[in-house]
Amino acid sequence: MAPFAPEARSGRELLDAAIVARGGGVAGLERRVRARVELGYRGDWTWTMEVRAPDYFRWEIDAAGARQSFLHEDGRVRGFLGTAELPVVAAQSRVIGSIALFLTTLDLDALARPEAAVLRRLAPAELVAHAAAGLGVEIAGAPAGFQLYFDERGLLFQADGPVASTVTAAGTLTVT
Repeated sequence: MAPFAPEARSGRELLDAAIVARGGGVAGLERRVRARVELGYRGDWTWTMEVRAPDYFRWEIDAAGARQSFLHEDGRVRGFLGTAELPVVAAQSRVIGSIALFLTTLDLDALARPEAAVLRRLAPAELVAHAAAGLGVEIAGAPAGFQLYFDERGLLFQADGPVASTVTAAGTLTVT
């Protein structure tokens, strides 16, 4: 594999090199967590989050035998209690939609489609400490852009982007 050479790459080429650097494309990511809760709603809990490019996000919590989940697919958010579909209010849709967009952006594969995003290399003055290269990412319909930072190996190590974290607040989330 050729060494990562961030200075010689356009935004699109930098993205392609980062995908190669991490070992290639990823079909999706699923994270499962199990916990024993001792305070409040006691019991065994499971939490599952699944992301697939280009636009699929599932977030599921099973607490005390009651499964609650949200599904974001093709720009639409749906909520469930068990298998029963529930109405989703606009504030919930904004939160789930912004988390889905942030996570699919981190996945990088969703950005590989030319129509998915406008990519630009960040100037050296825009980079954070320890970044060899960075991408500015503009996605149609997103309230603000994303910044992705890559180390000297071409691996994503930090990302900044817009996320609505509650039904009343929104801001920039930084993940390292």
